[in-house]
Amino acid sequence: MIELTIEQHALATADQETPKRVLDPVSKEVFVLLPEKTYERICRQALAESGEDVDVGALIDDAMSEYDSDDPLLDSYQGMRS
Repeated sequence: MIELTIEQHALATADQETPKRVLDPVSKEVFVLLPEKTYERICRQALAESGEDVDVGALIDDAMSEYDSDDPLLDSYQGMRS
């Protein structure tokens, strides 16, 4: 989990229903930052509309594994856990 600075918090909470786009300065990949409640609502709505049983946790694990596989600093991040 990444902790926001006070300035980032102010920007992120200015309008909680509007997702914020975040640029990774290394990969130049754009991520979407939105409140967890909004994310969960979107997931529930998508599942209800699809009529399928989808393992959202597995999808998230796959996405995180793919993202982490290209991160040369992953080992150092995990060493910071206490």
